Amino acid sequence: MGLRNQRTWVGWATASVAMLLVAGCSSGSSDGASSDGSAQESPGADKVSLGVWSTACDDQLRPQNPCGILDSQGREWLFRGVNARIEGVFDVNFDDGREPLEPIPSFDASDTQAMQEIGFNLLRLPIQWSGIEPQPGQYDQEYIDRITEVIQLCEDAGIQVLVDMHQDAYSKEIGEDGAPAWAIVPPPTETNKGGELNLLAARLSKQTQQAFASFWKNEKVDGKGLQEYYIDAMSEVMKAVKDSPAVVGMEVFNEPWLLHAQTLLTSQGADPGLSLQMLDDFYAKAIPALREIAPDKLVAFGPDVAKNDPPALPPGSSDQQPYTAAVPDPIPWPTENTVYAPHFYTKAFFNPGEESAGYPNIRPDDPDITLNMNNSLSEAKQFSAPLLLGEFGFTEKAAQYRATLDEFYRLADENVVSSAQWVWKENSQDAWGFYDFVDGQPVLREKAADETARAYPQAVSGRIKTVAFDPATGAVQVEFVYQDTGAPHQVFVPVTYGYSGGFTLTCDGEEVTGEPLRDAGWLNVECGTDAGSEHTLAMAPKGE
Repeated sequence: MGLRNQRTWVGWATASVAMLLVAGCSSGSSDGASSDGSAQESPGADKVSLGVWSTACDDQLRPQNPCGILDSQGREWLFRGVNARIEGVFDVNFDDGREPLEPIPSFDASDTQAMQEIGFNLLRLPIQWSGIEPQPGQYDQEYIDRITEVIQLCEDAGIQVLVDMHQDAYSKEIGEDGAPAWAIVPPPTETNKGGELNLLAARLSKQTQQAFASFWKNEKVDGKGLQEYYIDAMSEVMKAVKDSPAVVGMEVFNEPWLLHAQTLLTSQGADPGLSLQMLDDFYAKAIPALREIAPDKLVAFGPDVAKNDPPALPPGSSDQQPYTAAVPDPIPWPTENTVYAPHFYTKAFFNPGEESAGYPNIRPDDPDITLNMNNSLSEAKQFSAPLLLGEFGFTEKAAQYRATLDEFYRLADENVVSSAQWVWKENSQDAWGFYDFVDGQPVLREKAADETARAYPQAVSGRIKTVAFDPATGAVQVEFVYQDTGAPHQVFVPVTYGYSGGFTLTCDGEEVTGEPLRDAGWLNVECGTDAGSEHTLAMAPKGE
């Protein structure tokens, strides 16, 4: 299939020059302020994106992943992000005396500082319909204000935000999070008692499948379809956050659960008549609604959750192949400014083995990693959308955590794929993430931070061809085609971790000096002069 309804790259970037950033371009080694990443006064240095985003495609220049994300200057961005479940925003609380389903960590400026030092430039922020619209047509302004407070923290730190309409097992009343109680159709026969959560049982329960089936069939409550309520609630949040320069866009629905509901209910003798056409029809309504409110933001969408293992529940009940998603032809929504955001999990990520054996199942040569990545690249191309893997992750306790992380990022960098790890802090379930909790207080897992932090290009004036990271040395090479956007490239170097002894920047083998964009290793740098010319920008720790 061709690239539908997309701007092509050639000639576009030059025409999109907006407010400029100040950048240094002198030759020499990166000593002093440039080598330790400390920021100096630079007018407008923190206005990294200006909050205006778009997409563009060129299947000649980068055929495996032709579509990219562009900022207001026309630079292509690579997002290296993380998800965070945040107290007051991730809604697993009740107002009737029941205890919360699980502890949700706090979030403040110390979090954004730590994120900057590791190198995260994107927060995927899960929010819930139950928090937005606790009663039909009644929006909770205090909840929306908490969302904007988190966004402001990220804006202050130069971190972009993808607001994610999140759910797990449909609703906190019968699952973990998502829809309000009034949007569960039929009403549940048993609700969560609070204070504990058996998520697997909740995911597989009959009432959860029935609730999903009602949503995808757009059953009515008080004469209005569930999907119309949902889209209106989502739109209410977009109206509140669209003017923030930190907001890159909104994701429409986390992990759509449709094929599993169909197979589970059918196995119980109650075929609900669901099909993927219902998901396509929902996106055909939801995506234009967000685009109308915020045409300069991105809209992210994901496939049915059966793309990830297991592809069918119960096993064998569907011919859906692991790590694949169906792509409609034609695409029934405008693809411009949309981002394909599947999740990236494999059997080994969820079943890492026993702690006593060092979690042997997590390994860099897991063939499912390459299979999943290649399928996701193919699907994104068919959707005419950039690929952003909205969730990936596994326990940092695994013996081969670093090697497996290196392999994931190798594939992502090689193909210029953006991503967001799951999860920043977690004091429940499997305790993934970057923090331990000691006496209830979060303590950064320095080893996990050090093994994650690595240099990469945040924004390139032109089009990125590929990124290559050397795990042995920490050096990075960025091959790109230059376009004169009037703005510098922006890169991250991990001065808190692998580059703590200083670093060098080179453009086509010649040393250049980067100008600090902000603290913690974020830099502006110049490389390239002639539109259409190819260059290599490299970052390496001193002595390498």
